[in-house]
Amino acid sequence: AVSQERMHVWFQFQPSLQDGATKGAYPIFGLQGNHAVLRQAWHRTELFWTLGNFTWPSSMSDSTPFRRRDGSSTAAALSDVALYRKAAELLGHGERTSSLFDDAHDAVLLALSADANLVPIPNVNLNEGALWVAENWTSGNAAARHGLDIRMFADKASATRSSQIGCRIVCAVRFGNNTGIKVISGTHLGVHGGAIQSVMDEITANCVRYWAAPSCTTRKISHTISNRVFQFQTYTCECDIESIKDDGCVFVSRARLRDPLGKLVCTSRADMLDF
Repeated sequence: AVSQERMHVWFQFQPSLQDGATKGAYPIFGLQGNHAVLRQAWHRTELFWTLGNFTWPSSMSDSTPFRRRDGSSTAAALSDVALYRKAAELLGHGERTSSLFDDAHDAVLLALSADANLVPIPNVNLNEGALWVAENWTSGNAAARHGLDIRMFADKASATRSSQIGCRIVCAVRFGNNTGIKVISGTHLGVHGGAIQSVMDEITANCVRYWAAPSCTTRKISHTISNRVFQFQTYTCECDIESIKDDGCVFVSRARLRDPLGKLVCTSRADMLDF
């Protein structure tokens, strides 16, 4: 048996922000199977997904040829906030092939789109050497297909020269059928709390990513769901950077989700750790 102390030495665990937590220089994954894993279909799939994880050090080495047409590194845009903002603004909401919005008539979405201070932005990520609208659980067409559609806008009027505190994004949000506590027609009980929290997690993170720290990650988040949320209604969410702490390592973002009548239905706060 390998002692915990030996594992800590192997993987170079270090204290993180003096809070008792630890982080490793390399990710650790638990896999099922044995030495014949490549002959075991389920376990082989688990291994391949693990090796494809982008947190492996070799996945984004300095020699990785991520280049834009002007020759500069696309990887740099995930560490340089000015480049990240430029990419986000150029991409906008991306090409939508799946949508929970009536894009031509939704009153909330049209009002946000018509505001001269608001610029449509996505969750930006790297894919095959280029910057794209992220396709995942809470972003893009992939999210819309299973019931989450978030359209984010950066509020340029909130920008200040001295600090990122107060900078904000405004979002239109819709939940589809599969996010319900029940999904059988006529028996709906509202949106599942986990789906609401997923949306708030995405928004609080991307507020900080756009305005301050593109490579940040959610360290801690809390939610207060104060009223029921329903599918196929358009909600509005405003999120701002509330404070900065731990010598600039952590940005606190605060988001408020409101129903079509303006009633507050959820408040979230997140600590975003800047890597």
